[in-house]
Amino acid sequence: PPRSNQKNVEILKLLAQLTMYSYFTASKVYFPLAVLKAFEITLKHGASEYSPLMFTLLGMMLCGIVKDYEMGAKCGKIALQLLDQLGCERAKFHQICHPHRHSGWLSAAAA
Repeated sequence: PPRSNQKNVEILKLLAQLTMYSYFTASKVYFPLAVLKAFEITLKHGASEYSPLMFTLLGMMLCGIVKDYEMGAKCGKIALQLLDQLGCERAKFHQICHPHRHSGWLSAAAA
């Protein structure tokens, strides 16, 4: 689905903030929980401007934790497609400012 309702967009916004705070603090246990919950909301209720970031972070988890580089690369491609489809300038900023999160996906998947 193309769009979430406003309540779900606000929940995704909070989860996006939680992922950033938990990634850079000792509370890393909340990072995967927030990413997976945001991914679930996106699948159930549609994409929002926070969905590309969540696909990026899910791909990062697939590559870094699960070592599934192919699925991580697919998540990265979906994130980029969502950026184009949704026209999310704020989300593009996050993707550009955090290239280390997905820089190795395609090269690792190609290897």
